[in-house]
Amino acid sequence: TKRGKSIKITGDHKIYTPSGWKQLNELSFGSLVATYSEDITNIGNNKINEGINITEEDITSILKKFNFKRKRLVDIKINTLKNIGLLPFNSECEYYKPVIELLGYFFGDAHLKLYKAKDRQHTQPQIQVYGQPEDLQEIQFLLHQLNIPYGKIGFTNSTSILTNGRVIKGTSYNFTINQSEFVALFMALGLPVGDKALQDFSVPGFSDQQSIIFFLRGFFGAEISNIKYTDNQRYFGKLVFSQSKLQTLPYQGIRLVQEVKNNLNNLGIETTDVVFGSETIRKSGEKTHMIYFHIYAKKENLINFGRKIGYAFCRKRISSLNQFMEFNKDNIQSNSFVQWLDFHQK
Repeated sequence: TKRGKSIKITGDHKIYTPSGWKQLNELSFGSLVATYSEDITNIGNNKINEGINITEEDITSILKKFNFKRKRLVDIKINTLKNIGLLPFNSECEYYKPVIELLGYFFGDAHLKLYKAKDRQHTQPQIQVYGQPEDLQEIQFLLHQLNIPYGKIGFTNSTSILTNGRVIKGTSYNFTINQSEFVALFMALGLPVGDKALQDFSVPGFSDQQSIIFFLRGFFGAEISNIKYTDNQRYFGKLVFSQSKLQTLPYQGIRLVQEVKNNLNNLGIETTDVVFGSETIRKSGEKTHMIYFHIYAKKENLINFGRKIGYAFCRKRISSLNQFMEFNKDNIQSNSFVQWLDFHQK
């Protein structure tokens, strides 16, 4: 590439571009393609301090809560995790980074629920993962590499009503993870059970900055807004991170959002204070508060966000971020972004 990066691939290999995935033989000299910034690329080479250490005993304890009482069945599930390198799970694990990124995404756009299995003898755990179809396919590809089974992508229609009477309708896409040993692993890592708007939970207690970055990258792929050009086409807009919390549980929501803000500030990324936003009426009639903060839209601050964290599992946001980063490497005024983008997409 112009920036000195190289890769050996076949002509049918797909590369991400501003207009989506394209095969190499569809591109020409001068085409704009997505690459990771130097900071993100090198992050995995840095030493990760010991902190998280999920053991056989941790998984066994959770499986027993699912009412798996037969030792032979528990041993089979434990050995499944061992055989694919997910137990013990710690910073030395080959799959540490992608699993922590998945954990972050699941904190944002997944729902872990427990229900009675058909045999009524044990509890069936399930993770429902939500997102756009192309992003869910990327997650499924990673799960396949990790040997974690998953279901087919389906969809549901939903309706929300704001307190001002505005009705929001939409379609959500999802798939499920049903294997109890894999659900148990994410539970042991801190993934909350049940409706997150009703739960009191926190960012996992990582002891090192690299793990926090992995987690936030996945979390932001699900939960933070996209880098985009403002309507007046003069500058880039601020990023918004928000969470909904039941109106009777506002302080639990404030604590979680404040933890995310503090982690960003510790990485040198400037944000506003945490504030309350709009209310939403749920189907149950309960009201939830939106609790949020902004990442300041100063160019240097957004570049810092892109270099140190960025997004995982959201092609639209990743593409916009890569466009923003490449645009600023050329040191052009923000009001020329539309012309620059048009030129590079031709």
